[in-house]
Amino acid sequence: SVKVDNQLSPERVPPGNIPEEEHPRSVRQRSYPDVNFDFFPYGGIHRPVYLFCTPLDYIEDIAVTTSIEGKKGLIKYRITKKGGEAKEAFIHLGDENTRLDQKAEFRGNMAEGELTIDEATFWSPDNPHLYEMVVELLSPEGAPIDEYTLSIGIRTIEVKNDRLYLNEKLIFLKGFGKHEDFPIIGKGLSLPLIAKDYSLMKWIGANSFRTSHYPYSEEMMNMADKEGFLVIDEIPAVGLFFGKGNKRRLSLC
Repeated sequence: SVKVDNQLSPERVPPGNIPEEEHPRSVRQRSYPDVNFDFFPYGGIHRPVYLFCTPLDYIEDIAVTTSIEGKKGLIKYRITKKGGEAKEAFIHLGDENTRLDQKAEFRGNMAEGELTIDEATFWSPDNPHLYEMVVELLSPEGAPIDEYTLSIGIRTIEVKNDRLYLNEKLIFLKGFGKHEDFPIIGKGLSLPLIAKDYSLMKWIGANSFRTSHYPYSEEMMNMADKEGFLVIDEIPAVGLFFGKGNKRRLSLC
């Protein structure tokens, strides 16, 4: 059974905000977390949770890295599968002007390969061009038994002498440190809100943002690819100071 009486208490869900003087057991007890950072650490499930089924043989993971040689775009891939029946994967890569197909044989549960586009369009904030990569897992008879699609931007990024280079060209970051938070919905995933945030950042002239202070949703990251934003993707850690490198970091800021 579930009891609902609309009373706010730190021990109940949702806890609500109770003025200190109104709490019956402690004058100083607060109904919000005692933390030393500047955002609210919402609890609970705040992003979609998906339950899905797979065939006995299925694609477990696809890792992709890209590089540039002149006008050529190189795409290296590594496919990991589960199950023992499938021996090959079929890879399709393309956009409105390009179409490449390739087979890759599994050694154990892993298959690797490389695709080359001679006149590639490189991804950048000014032109966030994406290629579509479709990976099919094939049965011994050559029939597809599993499939996965992902979007790929061909790009390189590196730091040289304290400067950032995208596709071997100097680039300056203009943007924000963001938070996943909004009135009423809090940290809950909202696709319209994600679209609004990107629209505002583009209107201001930004080309990047930092995921302060935790990894953002896949939906947010996928739209960064589509809308042309560079992302500093942080791990879920904040307020950790180890005493090394702070002077150097502050000088760069």
